[in-house]
Amino acid sequence: MQSITPESKGTAALAKIVREEFALAEKKIKRLDRLPIGLFVPPINELRYCAFHLLRAQAPKNQEENPIDELEKAKNHCHRAIHDCIEMEFIYNLNKIDVFCDDYKDTTITDVFPEYVQMMQLAEKAREYVINRSKNSISDDENNLREPIDGPCEPYEKYNEISNKLTGYVDQLPIIREDLNKKLNSARRRTIFGIVSVAVATVSAVFAVLVFWSC
Repeated sequence: MQSITPESKGTAALAKIVREEFALAEKKIKRLDRLPIGLFVPPINELRYCAFHLLRAQAPKNQEENPIDELEKAKNHCHRAIHDCIEMEFIYNLNKIDVFCDDYKDTTITDVFPEYVQMMQLAEKAREYVINRSKNSISDDENNLREPIDGPCEPYEKYNEISNKLTGYVDQLPIIREDLNKKLNSARRRTIFGIVSVAVATVSAVFAVLVFWSC
């Protein structure tokens, strides 16, 4: 029986983390696959690099291919894949929000959608994230391959939470649109009724004056 060493324990624990991170990245890629956003090469490439390091950790050819180091590199690629997915989710959701805001720019929204302010606050954080990644040359054209970077990147948890919340709000927008359209249609009917009422009253008054002067 193979003896259990502190190093093997560390390898097993790190492998478990990589498995969880890989599963999260795969879940987010599957969600992107259901959205009309085209290709998403960068996160898939990161998981390809992750698989490369997992193979090296499983069957190292020499001492330079240390399992712990290879698993760390695999984990970092999972993190980059998750960041790429978050950025693409942000871009998709921001586009939906911008169209929504433009469509209802002259309408009070909060009485129908009380969380509107919270959604816009999250949207601002998402926009900052996308701009910062672009400035730091982290974001790539989706059709270009990226040179693999094995080092650690910024933690993703905070942005993933923002993305999940923002996605929840965006998923509600079709229903919110229906309620806002009902509100707008009702307001239009009241306006038309008011205009017609004023017109009828004006015509009646003019007719009464004409009748009076014709007597």
